Amino acid sequence: MKKTEAQRWLRVGWGVALFFCGVVAADSAPKTMTYKGITFEIDPMTELPKMPEVRRFEGVEPTAEQRAEVDLWQSACLEVDERYQKRFPIACYGRLVDQKGQPLANAKVHYEWIGMKLHGSDMEGQTITNHDGEFTVKGMRGGKLYLDFLGETIYSPTSYLYSLNFADPLSRHFHESSPDKRTDFMVIDTTEAEPIYSFREEIKVKQFGTPYLVQFPDQGGETPLAFTVESRTLEDDDVEYSVHVQAAGGLCLAQFDPRFMLHEASASGYEESVTLKWRSPETDYPCEFAFYMRDSEGRYSVVQVSAVALGHSSRYLKVDVRYNPSGSRNLLYDRKQILTRKWNPKAN
Repeated sequence: MKKTEAQRWLRVGWGVALFFCGVVAADSAPKTMTYKGITFEIDPMTELPKMPEVRRFEGVEPTAEQRAEVDLWQSACLEVDERYQKRFPIACYGRLVDQKGQPLANAKVHYEWIGMKLHGSDMEGQTITNHDGEFTVKGMRGGKLYLDFLGETIYSPTSYLYSLNFADPLSRHFHESSPDKRTDFMVIDTTEAEPIYSFREEIKVKQFGTPYLVQFPDQGGETPLAFTVESRTLEDDDVEYSVHVQAAGGLCLAQFDPRFMLHEASASGYEESVTLKWRSPETDYPCEFAFYMRDSEGRYSVVQVSAVALGHSSRYLKVDVRYNPSGSRNLLYDRKQILTRKWNPKAN
């Protein structure tokens, strides 16, 4: 009898244990949802379909298959929450460096985010870089984070220097970092800046084949820079547009930088002129290029150009210039040392 009683309680004990194991297993199993016949695993952090692992790489456009995968995932997220972009954890582990790659300590990092508002927060904040230039921004949820870096000798060309995206894996600004793999954010340290001229010229291109001249301050009657825009119809009926650029002391192409952080002119590689070409419909968008140039006295400038609406009658060139009259290749921009911001001579 005792043996039978013990066996009964043993069976009950095993039954209870198996029941709880089943409950635990059910709770630990990943949750899923089905959308348009596709099963998505639910991310426990966001309670949204798990983000695809596809990413956009520098200089490589996403494939049609990758775009379709992300589009389907975004549609599934919308089924869960129309404002799903506000659910993603924001975490940025960064390091602030100057144009030479050196860390900048004790710089202010101001940030704002688009997403869920923290208790008592205005959805913005500030932190300080440590002696290695490192900083961390985390703890919020949302889709975007904006960073601005402030310091006595830090040049920040826009209100917010960096925009980080956490909700779109194919965004050019999608951000992933960790304490072990920090992201470098580069700014210009203007400690070694020299006085320079900074001005913008907008040239309305009324006629093809006509040179348009750009005058520089402090150069007497010399016109060191000229642009000529031309067009021709190709055999396939496409139209090719070209911009011919000529500089008195030569020029060499540089990488166009939307933030205009080109800070030191090249020491060699200068040619008398260069010609850049585009075919329609490329010209439906601004055609951008940049170059370093010298005048006849060997003084250096950096020039960035946007050729706008080349295929239309309202075409024009937007020309941004930074010119160092000292002869130095140093083109560091410092607001406090600009010789003039209002120089804007009339073009021909």
